[in-house]
Amino acid sequence: MKLSITDIQVRCLIWTIFSMFSFYRLHSIFSQLHISHRAFGSLSSPSSAQTPREVCWQHGDNDTLVLNVDGSALTNPGQAGYGGIVRNSDGKFLFGFYGSVGLSNILHAEIQALLTGITLCCEAGFKKIVCFSDSLHVVQLVANGQPPELIRSYLVKDWDISIHHILRERNSCADILAKKGANHRGTFCEGAWATAVSFIRT
Repeated sequence: MKLSITDIQVRCLIWTIFSMFSFYRLHSIFSQLHISHRAFGSLSSPSSAQTPREVCWQHGDNDTLVLNVDGSALTNPGQAGYGGIVRNSDGKFLFGFYGSVGLSNILHAEIQALLTGITLCCEAGFKKIVCFSDSLHVVQLVANGQPPELIRSYLVKDWDISIHHILRERNSCADILAKKGANHRGTFCEGAWATAVSFIRT
């Protein structure tokens, strides 16, 4: 097919326009990538991803009870509850408990969990207790000498009670019970209290 000079010129013009459009489109893409990189940084490679943390249960001495407590709130503030689990130094399950604090906040639930757990253990005749809570706020209140009055009443006695912060991943059993407490429609789970004390005293 024989092309005229006009046809060749038209085709060259179309090719030039197409080439210019492709160049600017490619330039725009790279510009957007550059802006995104400056704003958010480069994507992390699999090798730089955070290494999963290995967690395990923490225990005390041979004659020590280990108490894990947690609080939970469906909203904050909102329907809130608490829960906890008690084991001996070998990790053997002794009892668990849960209850509701009604419409309140998460700090109230965390404090109630600690108070209930310590009270249960002391009512059962144990005076050497290692307590773990994943609420750094509550642990700091105790460490700074500002615990709620009812908790202070136990700490000032000649008993061996210590309170420590724990990773949330290590506190999953207490967390499950606390969520159950938040969904419990009572001011206090009396059945769990009575059963727990009765069980551990026998």
